[in-house]
Amino acid sequence: MEWKPVLALIEKGLKTQGLSADKASKDAGHPDAIRNMYRKAKGELKGGITFETIMDVARTLQIAPEAVCRAAMGFSADPPEKEAIRAEIYMELASEFALRTRPEKPRKGRRSASK
Repeated sequence: MEWKPVLALIEKGLKTQGLSADKASKDAGHPDAIRNMYRKAKGELKGGITFETIMDVARTLQIAPEAVCRAAMGFSADPPEKEAIRAEIYMELASEFALRTRPEKPRKGRRSASK
């Protein structure tokens, strides 16, 4: 993960939306997310930050998902065709991973099949 370009995108989004890092993190549903991203970039945070958290913050700041993927992979803002394809593949893989790792919510009115 390339933190410098991701944080640059987030800073631009904060400025554009007129939000503080604290407010944007809370609005994204992840208090301290942006502060923790800065800590992670400096090597001060031992744990990880999920791609889902980064994307939630990006959505709050109205940053395009493909821009986040390109930044996370260290690609330029205007990537050549090959880099754009890689970013698209990475984004597809990230969404598949997010879908597979979300716990399934039990449906109301249905009994468990394991009886």
